[in-house]
Formats: sequence, structure tokens, C-alpha cells
Amino acid sequence: MPTACDVSRIEIEHLQTVPLDADVNCRGVGEGGMIVAPPTVVNAIEDALTHFGVRIYEQHLPPARILELTAAADPGR
Repeated sequence: MPTACDVSRIEIEHLQTVPLDADVNCRGVGEGGMIVAPPTVVNAIEDALTHFGVRIYEQHLPPARILELTAAADPGR
């Protein structure tokens, strides 16, 4: 597993440009890191509930929903 010492130095550069087309909206370009977080958390929860036989097919998982999933799981597991 790589550690912080194994990662090469990253240089950050900012580039500003004038939009050529006012109809193009590029908001949210820096939010790419947020795309992976919800599925990762859901996979971790599903992994923790594997012994209950729980399969999760949604991303909104408040505590009450997790209890519903475990209550509806296969009791023979």
C-alpha cells in the first residue's frame, strides 16, 4: 500500500481563461473527488452487513434504513 512518502511531489497550477461561449457552464469541474465518496461508504456498510445477507441498492442510508435492511435480511444467516 503506497504511503504519503511514496507519492511524487504534485505541483498545482491555476489557469484562468475567458469563456468563448456564454452558454457553456463549467461549474462543478472541481467536484470530481466527490463522485467516489458515496459509493465507497455504501460498499463499506454493505460489507459490514454481509453476515446479515444484506444487499444495498441505494445511497441514502440513514440509521433507520440500515435497521430496516438488517430486519428484512435472511434470518437463517
